[in-house]
Amino acid sequence: MNMKVLILDRTLGLLSQTNYSDISMKSIARACGISEPAIYYHFKSKNKLFRELVFSVLEEARQLVISAASRNESLRDTLVFIARYYLQDLESSPIFPRAYLALATDPSLKTVIENLQDEIEYIQILFMDIFSRELLDGTIREDADLDVACRMFRGSVLAVMMSSVYARTTLIPSPEAIVDLLLNGLLK
Repeated sequence: MNMKVLILDRTLGLLSQTNYSDISMKSIARACGISEPAIYYHFKSKNKLFRELVFSVLEEARQLVISAASRNESLRDTLVFIARYYLQDLESSPIFPRAYLALATDPSLKTVIENLQDEIEYIQILFMDIFSRELLDGTIREDADLDVACRMFRGSVLAVMMSSVYARTTLIPSPEAIVDLLLNGLLK
């Protein structure tokens, strides 16, 4: 693993334990087992480091949705694929889910990354494409509000992640159960 990837990986781990404002370059250096100047060699500032970290996590989310959409499966199977990806590590390795939740909930990060909301909205547009495809195929009711349906799906997955990570809920619904509940009133 190259040093830049190691720094991003360890910073993601720290973000899963605390919020942005409590993480210092010194604590990142300690977590990496390197000197603080070594971090500055790769990242000119804490803001630039977190900017790259956030965009890499968001890129992973974008690629997941694009990959799921390209599988040409049913809406249900596509959404189950996405939900399974986000929920798979909740019990075994909660680092990514915790860090992802920090991106969604840490107000400090929103001030560092000025277009974070735009990046998140782009993922919403990708979801809209998946749902729109199903509307055109006649699978979804014509009166369905696709924007609300997309936000409900993403919100449901985030809610399960939050209850598992923060409330330490051990009963995690299956991706199929989450998707079936959403699709119950949406499909023809």
